[in-house]
Amino acid sequence: MSILQSVGGGILGFVVALVPLIILHELGHMFAAKSLGVWVREFGIGYPPRMLKLFKWQETVFTLNWLPIGGFARMEGEEFVEQDAAMAEHEVDEDRPSIEEVRAHSLYAQSPFRRILIYLAGPAMNLLTAWVLSILIFAVVVPTTDVHIA
Repeated sequence: MSILQSVGGGILGFVVALVPLIILHELGHMFAAKSLGVWVREFGIGYPPRMLKLFKWQETVFTLNWLPIGGFARMEGEEFVEQDAAMAEHEVDEDRPSIEEVRAHSLYAQSPFRRILIYLAGPAMNLLTAWVLSILIFAVVVPTTDVHIA
């Protein structure tokens, strides 16, 4: 095996192990935000530019992006609440939320305690994942020793 194959395999293994952890981390942020009433506009696997729209669930569009390392949960109000809401009011569409509704469901309209919960949900999901994986590993692969006491 050449050095290029071993390095390439190591990088591929790293990406294959890291991407699910990143997805779980971002899912933690997303589920916490949704449960606290914050709209999550996009859940992206990888970083933009966007490659593919996977599906839509509630107000959240799930996307696959070109840069494979990383991910994000883009919440309402992280960027331009006023500009987005003003644009929504000018468009003729009954399904568009009002500017008051957009503000109410934005991240920065939440109390500091709720925002902290949303921010901590990602790392908490990583800790929960590590805990569950360690239990599964020790439950399936029980370490044994062949020590005989005479």
